[in-house]
Amino acid sequence: MPLTRKFFLWNLASILTSIVLSALAALMYIAVRSRWNGRSAGNGLPPQDAPGAGGAGSGMVSPGLSTLPDMSADMYLRAGLIGFVCLIIISITMTLWVTRRFMRGVIAPVTRLNEAAVKISEGDLSSGIAVEGEGEVRELCHSLETLRIKLKETIYMQERYDENRKFLLSSISHDLKTPVTSIKGYIEGIIDGVANTPEKMARYLETARLKTIQVNNMIDDLLLYSKLDLDQLPYHFEQVDMRAYFTDCIEDHRYAFDQRGVHLTLVDQLQEPVMIRIDVERFQRVMQNILNNALKHADKENGLVQLVMRETRTSVIIEVRDNGPGIPEEHLPHIFERFYRADASRSNVEGSGLGLAIAKQIVEAHEGRIWARSTVGEGTRIMISLRKYEAAQMNS
Repeated sequence: MPLTRKFFLWNLASILTSIVLSALAALMYIAVRSRWNGRSAGNGLPPQDAPGAGGAGSGMVSPGLSTLPDMSADMYLRAGLIGFVCLIIISITMTLWVTRRFMRGVIAPVTRLNEAAVKISEGDLSSGIAVEGEGEVRELCHSLETLRIKLKETIYMQERYDENRKFLLSSISHDLKTPVTSIKGYIEGIIDGVANTPEKMARYLETARLKTIQVNNMIDDLLLYSKLDLDQLPYHFEQVDMRAYFTDCIEDHRYAFDQRGVHLTLVDQLQEPVMIRIDVERFQRVMQNILNNALKHADKENGLVQLVMRETRTSVIIEVRDNGPGIPEEHLPHIFERFYRADASRSNVEGSGLGLAIAKQIVEAHEGRIWARSTVGEGTRIMISLRKYEAAQMNS
């Protein structure tokens, strides 16, 4: 209902209430006074003289009868006066009630809205706006609160864009400098004749080619991480059989492990077929980053990497174990941060330093959790927890 119409109805209701209550007060006074007068006439008035009687009382009217009209007029006058006084008192009371209601429903919320608008104009978007008041004022509160939230989200996203832009620029300038310098050096060596034999020239060219691949991979990782961080990458979830998916995953990576002399095995601890809901392409990137990381750090002589599948009542655990040197405990909380390296001496190792950070972003987008356990001298375990789906959930 529009606020103006509601305010009009409040005033009309207060006027009618005042009139009705005042009339009731007057009627109650008349009724009480009439009953009192009737009781007085029955008990206190002197008897009327008999008709035709002589003497001083012949032809005279009883005092009670002569004063009755005056008493009735006086009673109605008093009733009118009482009704008028009640009308004034009740009207003032109802007016104060309507005014108080109007102030609580309109004036006070509008005053707070004005203060909130001033804060927003000054750039303060931290304080929420209570949705209160009547009618259009309540709608205005809701609209202004929605505007505040959208402005806050816009500013937050703009800050994220600026942060990512700075991150990309600093990363490109820092992390790409080493491989690009190497490529430049090998190409200059060929031009200057340092590579003066076919074998040496072939080695220089092959090294430059590998460095360009490294640069390309680093750029891809930077762009992917930036999109993930800004939630700009779409996900296409589907339910897949866990055992079949990770069996294929092992086979896809087996050749790379064989080339490095590292034994890769799948340890299946599932009791029955289990379904998981994942984006197949994105989760392949997760496993690629984790397995590549395990491959680089596995023992050089008797390298072993295991992919273990197990389940709990409501979730599944994917665990990648390696038998490398392990990670000191103080570094474990940071290994999923971008560009973090537990071993400073490995700062020039191949890779962008974003592999585990990218894996963490994708796993969390699957409503999962990723963490690490490690023992120095024994190896590292990267574990992922995902929600488990039953066959009935899959069919539905």
